[in-house]
Amino acid sequence: FPIWGTCLGFEFLLMLASNNPNVLGTIVAENISLPIQWTQRPTALYTEEWADIVSHQNLTMNNHVRGISPQHFANNTALVSLFHMTGVSQVSHDQPPFVASIEPKDPNRHPYYGVQYHPEKSPFEYGLHRGTNVPYEAINHGPTAIRFSLHLAQFFGTLLSRSHQQQPQLHQYNKPTEYPLVETYPRKTGIEFEESYIIPAASHWEQSKGDTNQDEYYQQQELQQKQQRQQQQGPELDREMTFRLRTKG
Repeated sequence: FPIWGTCLGFEFLLMLASNNPNVLGTIVAENISLPIQWTQRPTALYTEEWADIVSHQNLTMNNHVRGISPQHFANNTALVSLFHMTGVSQVSHDQPPFVASIEPKDPNRHPYYGVQYHPEKSPFEYGLHRGTNVPYEAINHGPTAIRFSLHLAQFFGTLLSRSHQQQPQLHQYNKPTEYPLVETYPRKTGIEFEESYIIPAASHWEQSKGDTNQDEYYQQQELQQKQQRQQQQGPELDREMTFRLRTKG
């Protein structure tokens, strides 16, 4: 079945494929939108038209402190046996380049795709510093950036649809009591654009087998989180925001 990795997901793909948790290096590209220079074009993921556009415009938003250099990738036998390195980005000439995009060498057997950048941010993230019109992150919200994001989503959505048609039995989630869907857990919203789902330790899953009172448990947890958020409002929230503004500025 298809797998897509974005940013940390991309990094996890590399660690899993190489069977090496230390395969990544320190490559900082925080809060910056960049173009991509192609090592292959066109590819299944990037048509010639999109490859040309993305190589000349800052459409890919990056926010990471880890990554893999093109040389390190090329020297890793496990990675090159599974993936094509299709694109590279670089913050500046005095900073190291990093692999921005990978695609499978055998897409029928291993439909695994990964990007170091965040294609989802262009259409969906519009967080601002509190009380200002200053965005938290340097995201390109132009029409071309949004179309590029939707192009990638459509590409992967098509893969998912084909996978479901070919192997529908593999897409039946049959353990919601033992392993509840993530949206059933209490949700905590942050002061920026973030939200978190409060998932108990694995021991909770064992205890919850056959538990008919899970809804009540989740409601209680959500109520507790709501009360905590209300308590955090006011001076404490202002102090935290001031700290974030200073550290980001």
